[in-house]
Amino acid sequence: MQIRVVQIWGFLMTVLGWIFVACTMAMEGWKITSIGGMGGSSIIKVAWYWSSLWRSCFTDSTAVSNCYDYPMLWSVDGYIQVVRGLLMAALTLGMLGFVLSLMGMECTFIGGKDRSKYKKIYAGGCCHVTSGFLSTCGYAVYAQYVSVEYFNPEFDGLKYDIGTPLFLGWVGSTFQVTGGFFYMWSVCTVLCGEAHTVTNVQALPDPEQTKSTTALSTVSEITSKTKVSSVSELSSRSERSDMSGISSRSGRTAKSGRSSKTERTTNRALHPAMWRRAAQILGLLLCLLGWGLVGCTLAMDHWRVAQLGGEAGSSVVVAAWFWSDLWKDCYQDSTALVNCVDFGVLWTVKSYVQAVRGLLVIGLCLGSIGTVLAFLGLECTRVGGGQRSKDGLLVTASAFHLAGCLSDVAGYCLYINRVVVAFLHSKADPSALRYEMGAPLYVGLVGSLLLFLGCAVHCATVYRGNQTESRRHAVPSIRGKQQIRGRTNWFHDNEASVVMV
Repeated sequence: MQIRVVQIWGFLMTVLGWIFVACTMAMEGWKITSIGGMGGSSIIKVAWYWSSLWRSCFTDSTAVSNCYDYPMLWSVDGYIQVVRGLLMAALTLGMLGFVLSLMGMECTFIGGKDRSKYKKIYAGGCCHVTSGFLSTCGYAVYAQYVSVEYFNPEFDGLKYDIGTPLFLGWVGSTFQVTGGFFYMWSVCTVLCGEAHTVTNVQALPDPEQTKSTTALSTVSEITSKTKVSSVSELSSRSERSDMSGISSRSGRTAKSGRSSKTERTTNRALHPAMWRRAAQILGLLLCLLGWGLVGCTLAMDHWRVAQLGGEAGSSVVVAAWFWSDLWKDCYQDSTALVNCVDFGVLWTVKSYVQAVRGLLVIGLCLGSIGTVLAFLGLECTRVGGGQRSKDGLLVTASAFHLAGCLSDVAGYCLYINRVVVAFLHSKADPSALRYEMGAPLYVGLVGSLLLFLGCAVHCATVYRGNQTESRRHAVPSIRGKQQIRGRTNWFHDNEASVVMV
């Protein structure tokens, strides 16, 4: 029980740490500096310069941001390439650690026998520890580069400070390393401890006692044989031979019928259970992938896109793109310079944008609850209670996933409706921008479809499991009979019974 609790804590900490590290790759403000308004002076104009792993930006006091996306891979600064590579390697090792740790945890039925599971969870812990160290090195490289520029007296450029993503990443790396050590500590005693071998030595028999026992048995055997008459021996042998012939034949028939039918019943019951377990894991993976796609759409740009210039095959002199997401409106020209205006406080945002945000957030919250319940309801886990309780948890999880899926679909459909209505109305006004649907909407709809498929798979496994149990507990039907010398053997679906006639 203690090992199981330690492993669950390790799993939760590694998941939280991996999410923190993944979020830092999409966050902005890795390094930041401000101009104006310092030292208590009156603020006339304040500007902020900040950078991430993907672009450098300038934001003024009117909340207008001008950003320049980094070009191709080989033209980016070397330290940024190193940080990207280290973080991607850390995330990849973290995913491998999740797979190994789930197979090796004591609360799951997958992964082989105990020693094989211990090796898997130990390897998963090593992957998480290595992942934490790699991500820590990546953040340290970035922080070292920023600190060297800041403390260099001969540097004439902007002196940046370390931003929030670095501290969040260090916290996530600490969680990952700690969770990995929890995994390794839970099984290190079993794998690395000393093996105690117990040898049972049987005492040798006494030769004198053996001789006396043999002599007594020989004498008693001779005496008993002389007392038996030949007539009674012949009669008893004939009677026993007749009765034993009939009983042995019927017994062998009944035993062979029972053994063969039991083997067939076991094989039939084993294969549906194995397939049902695999189907439940597939359903959970589909739901996780669907929620991952839906969550990514919240942070993606280009929910709606409009283009100016370069249309209908004309020569491109100046091309510009207008695009929006749930958090800002942006304009990008052909020089890759992006000007963005962040949406104001909550009550100044358009109502349909607020509705889409709320629906997606509600869907993600319901999906989180459904994912936890689905993990508890899987047959390959040792948590969640008995079979009936697990089926109830799995059905409840499917209900939460389906409710979250419907909430997300409603949000995407609301946004699509606004874009389509604005596009059709813009035909009457040629000067108006004509927005089209962007990639995040399609990604979100695909994620919602995967969620629906995952719910269907979970419900199908529960339904098929109940059907199998009902057939297993049904009353057996008579298949036939066989008469052997006054005996009638009635054969059923699950067993063979012998009835005297």
